[in-house]
Amino acid sequence: MYLGLVCLNAGVALMAGVRANVWSSIAYAIWLHYAFVLPEEAFLKRELVTRFDQYARRVPRWLPVRSF
Repeated sequence: MYLGLVCLNAGVALMAGVRANVWSSIAYAIWLHYAFVLPEEAFLKRELVTRFDQYARRVPRWLPVRSF
């Protein structure tokens, strides 16, 4: 969901024709990460403990790239 929001923001910035606005997408991604993603992960770790750890190992955080 968050990745979709960042891509939508970048797409609108590019369609507007002002490439400098793409930087707003980077700032938006950073803000989403610290304001929402990390607090949600902390909550899930507290509530689901081992099940969330297993899930987090299988599913990438932002992009479909496996981390080793």
